[in-house]
Amino acid sequence: MGRRRSRSGLDSLPRGVASIIRAMQSGERLTRTLRHKRTGECEITFALEPSGKTVSRRSGEIAIRTRFVEPLQDGLFGPDTSQTYRATAP
Repeated sequence: MGRRRSRSGLDSLPRGVASIIRAMQSGERLTRTLRHKRTGECEITFALEPSGKTVSRRSGEIAIRTRFVEPLQDGLFGPDTSQTYRATAP
């Protein structure tokens, strides 16, 4: 019989989300930015810093809802509006 993978770790997450969190555990930070389009609509974008690698909105939103990520409390209206996230301490 093969070993069962733990469902409590990163392997229980979608591959892209786990990749984001691994990058964060290696020192990257996840940033959330509000961008205004020419049409007047707003768009939320995510990126890893300092690398500048873009992250899909879906993966960014899933990552910040996990126990592996915490806000840096840099939002104007509390932790729910943070713009920067880091990996939680192991």
